[in-house]
Amino acid sequence: MKSATMACIVGWGARTVVGLRAPPSAAAVRAGISRIVEHPYMVDKAGEPYRVALDRELDSHERLPRIRALLECVMGEVLEAAPLSPASKVFIFLALPERSRHFSQEHEDVLVAHVAMGLAGRCRPVIKSLALGDAAGAVAVQLAVEACASSGALCVVVGADSDIDADLLEELDCSGRLMSSENRWGFPPGEGAGALLIASPSTARSLKFSVLATIDGVGSAREPHPDGSDGICVGQGLTEAFRGALSRLDVRTEPIDMGYCDFNGERFREREYAYALLRMQPGMLRGPSRFVAPSDCWGHVGSATVPLLTGLVIASGMRQYARGPRALVWASSRGPTRGAVVVSLPPR
Repeated sequence: MKSATMACIVGWGARTVVGLRAPPSAAAVRAGISRIVEHPYMVDKAGEPYRVALDRELDSHERLPRIRALLECVMGEVLEAAPLSPASKVFIFLALPERSRHFSQEHEDVLVAHVAMGLAGRCRPVIKSLALGDAAGAVAVQLAVEACASSGALCVVVGADSDIDADLLEELDCSGRLMSSENRWGFPPGEGAGALLIASPSTARSLKFSVLATIDGVGSAREPHPDGSDGICVGQGLTEAFRGALSRLDVRTEPIDMGYCDFNGERFREREYAYALLRMQPGMLRGPSRFVAPSDCWGHVGSATVPLLTGLVIASGMRQYARGPRALVWASSRGPTRGAVVVSLPPR
C-alpha cells in the first residue's frame, strides 16, 4: 500500500431505487437511469403529485420501518464476504438522519437495536450511531479509519435514510424545499442505503481481501452559518472539510480527478462549493465541473449519501471507466456538519 493510504475498502453494499444491490445501482447511475416518478396517491400544496424517488419494494408508508428495511438489506450485502465468527469484534458506524420531530432519539435507538439483532451470533458488534444527516457518512469514515488504526478490527460504515413519509413530505413541501412545478430550486425526495467494509492495510493483507479502493484522506467540520440560520454562509465548514481530506496529498502532483457530491437542486450546496473552491489551492481539481451528482437518478438519499457515492467511485474502478485514480466525495448536511473523503482506486 502507498504511504498515503489510511485504510482500505474491502466490501460494499447498496440498496437504492435504481438497484437492489450495489453493482446494479452503480450501473443504473452510470447509464443515467432515473426513478423519479409521481407519487401514486399523495399530492403537494399545488394539488400535483409529489415527484419522488420511491422504492416500490418496501411495504411500509412510514419513515422508520423503511429505513430499518434498507439497513437490513445493505448490511447483508456488505458482510457477505467477511470472515466473521461469533468472537469477531466489528465496529459499526451508523450514519442516520439529523434530529427533528421526524427522527428522534427513540428512532435512533430502534435502528441501533435492529442492527445489533441482525448481527447476533455472527460477530460481536460495537455500534456507534451518528445522527448528523447527509455528511454523517464522512464522519463515520473518519471514525472507522481511527478504529482500524488503533485496533485492527474490521469496520462497517453504513448509512440509510428515507424521505418517503407523509408528514415529512408535507413539512418539506410547506418549507419550499421540494422539487415541483412551482419550485425550481427544490430537491427530489428519495431513499436508500449504502455500506462500506473497511480494514487497515495490514488487516486487508492478512485476511487476503481484494482491495476495492483506499481511503487516502478524510475531513469533517462544522459550518458556523448553515442554510436557514441567521448568519451568512460562505462555505467555511466545507472548506475545512476539504482541507482535512486533502492534507495528506500534494495536489500539485496528485490532483483530484473527479468529484462525487450531494448537489440536489438546493442552492446552498452549490454556493458552499463555489466559496470553498476560491479558498483552495489552484489545481486541486482537474476541472471544477468534473463531478457526479446522482440525485437526478435516485433522489435525495440523506445520510446514505457518502457510502453510496463512494460505491460509485468503486464501480468506476471495477468497470474501468474512471477518469483517474483519485476522487473526492463530499456532502453538506442541512445542519452544520460537513464532510469530505479522498478515495483512490488501485491499479487494474
